[in-house]
Amino acid sequence: MTSDKPAAPVPWYRVSTVWLVIAIPLSAVIAGVAILSFSIITNDGLVVDDYYRRGKEINRTLARDRTAITLGIKADVNLLVEDRRVRARLAANDLHRLPEIVHLLFLHPTQIGKDRTVVLTRGATGEYFGTLPALSRARWIVQLGTAQWRLNGSVSWPAQPNFSLQPDDRSS
Repeated sequence: MTSDKPAAPVPWYRVSTVWLVIAIPLSAVIAGVAILSFSIITNDGLVVDDYYRRGKEINRTLARDRTAITLGIKADVNLLVEDRRVRARLAANDLHRLPEIVHLLFLHPTQIGKDRTVVLTRGATGEYFGTLPALSRARWIVQLGTAQWRLNGSVSWPAQPNFSLQPDDRSS
C-alpha cells in the first residue's frame, strides 16, 4: 500500500541549486572587494599627477640637451662601491664655466619610488664627488646635469660601475 502523504520538504540549505545561485554573486562581490583593496593599497608609480605641466616642460628639457652639446660637456663616472662614493670627471669646451655642484640622477625604468639623486660637489682637483646611494640590481637611466644642461645615459648595476655620459644629440 502506498501512502498519500507528501514527502517531507527538503530544507533550503540542502538544495545544491540554491548554493549555486548564492555562490556566483558572492564570488563577484569578494573579487570586487579584493580588487578595490588592492588598488587602494598599491602605489601606481607610472601615473603623474601633473601631466600637463610635465608635458609643457619637454621643450625646456630638450633645450638642456642642446646646451650640453653647445658647451661640449662629457663625463666619466665611477661608482666606488668600497668607499660608497661617486666620482665624476667632467670635460667641457670651457672648464672654468663648470658649476660647483651637479646632480646625478639614477632613474628606475619602471618604479619611480626607486629613483635616487646624488649631489656631486667639485673638489680641489676639479673632480666631482658624492655619496653612492643604495641601488637595486637593475638597468638604470642616468642623468647628470644642472638646471642649464644635462647628459643622459644608462647603466647596468652592479655590472657596470664605470660609465661615460655624452650629450644626447637626437634632440637637436
